[in-house]
This record gives sequence, structure tokens and C-alpha cells, in this order.
Amino acid sequence: MNISKNELRNKLFEKYFEINDGVTLSNLMDLLKPNIETFKNFRQLLMNNTREFKWFQTLKRINTIEHNQRKYLIIEIGLGKYIIVDLLKEQILTKKHIPSKFEKEILMNKDNYCDIYHYLKYEGDIQGLIKYYNDNQEILNSKKEINYKINIGEAYTYLYIDLANSKIQLGFQTPDQFLYERLFFNIDLTPFCMQDAQEKIGIEKMNEIFDRIKNIRIPKELYEDNAVIKEKQKVLKKDTVI
Repeated sequence: MNISKNELRNKLFEKYFEINDGVTLSNLMDLLKPNIETFKNFRQLLMNNTREFKWFQTLKRINTIEHNQRKYLIIEIGLGKYIIVDLLKEQILTKKHIPSKFEKEILMNKDNYCDIYHYLKYEGDIQGLIKYYNDNQEILNSKKEINYKINIGEAYTYLYIDLANSKIQLGFQTPDQFLYERLFFNIDLTPFCMQDAQEKIGIEKMNEIFDRIKNIRIPKELYEDNAVIKEKQKVLKKDTVI
């Protein structure tokens, strides 16, 4: 490769600022505050009442399904760990209560290759959990992540926004890992866990990225279907979204 890692990373990073359509990342986070707070409160509710759900684990799936004329609330935590709520009986299901073919028809999907499922016990007020879900289901059922990727040839950069877990990741990568760098941010765009990146990127460039990341423009097709944003855009100032 005839270009240095620094040059390639810099070219990739500058690609974010060639976008004229969309909203800045800082403004997008402001627009999505209702989503972020709703997910954060739901996550905390689960952590407070589920021993196996630790702070470092990922809240992945939240939705209701119907199976054999019964309705269930499905909450997936990490890989293959579930809280399953029978909404009719208002009961948490354990392994022995899982209906026939439920795992094959409901839990298996193209993104989940796990063949062993663990069913977690929710020890709090089940009616309270159901009520929080029902009161906030439009957001809880909505898109939980935004993934923005830009390529230069085979090299690429990505900005991954995890709304359900209040995390942001900025990465620079090539298929052969000539370039393989990741920067982690809290949802308020403050840096998080940067030891490895500091060695690879250097303090000066990292500080530049910290300063400029808020001005990255996110293309509107990545967020425009969000119900909360649709409502807020009715009252946005003209200079917020272009």
C-alpha cells in the first residue's frame, strides 16, 4: 500500500465533512434524547431486577410477538440470553415453560446463530415492566442503532450509534487490518476507553477528532424514519437540518 496509515485515516475522516445533506451528530443526539432516555431507563429497570444482566452487557432486542395465539414480550440481552414475558399471564417464562417450537420459530434469525438459549429471571414487579414497555413501545420497538459507513476503495470508516446502550464508536479499517483503529464515545460524545487508540493514533489527532466529531453530518436517510425526529422536525430551526 502506497499510503501511510495516518494519511489513509485522515482521508477517510475528511469524507464525513463532504456531506451537505443531513444533520450534525451533536444535533442528532439532541433530537434523539427521548429515545436515549427511554432506552436508558428501560435498561436500568432490567439491570436493577435481573441478576445476570451486568452493566457491560448489551441490550439487543425488544419487541412483542404472537405465538399460538398468545402474545409475548421478548427482551434479548447479549448473545442467547432472554427475558420472555407471557403478557396474558403476566409471567416470566423459564426454560420448562417455553412453548414448543418457540425457540426455532421466534428466537432463531439470520443474525443469531446461537443454539443454546438462556432464560433470565426478572425479579421485580412484572406489571411495572409491562407498563413501562406499553407506555414507551413506539420508541422501544424503534430502530436501536444507526450505522454510517464511508469507503475509499476497500478502506472504510464507520460511525456506529447504539441508542439502546448509549454508546458511539468511530472506526477506521481495511480488510487486511493494515488500518484497524476504533474510538469509543459516550452518547454525549465524550471520549471513553481510549488507551489503545491513543497509542495508534496519537494525542494530537485524537484531540482533533474529539473536537470535530460533533460536526459530522449524518445523511437524513439514516434517521428520517424515526418517529420522534419526525415530530421534532416540525419545530426545528431552519439551520438545524439542511
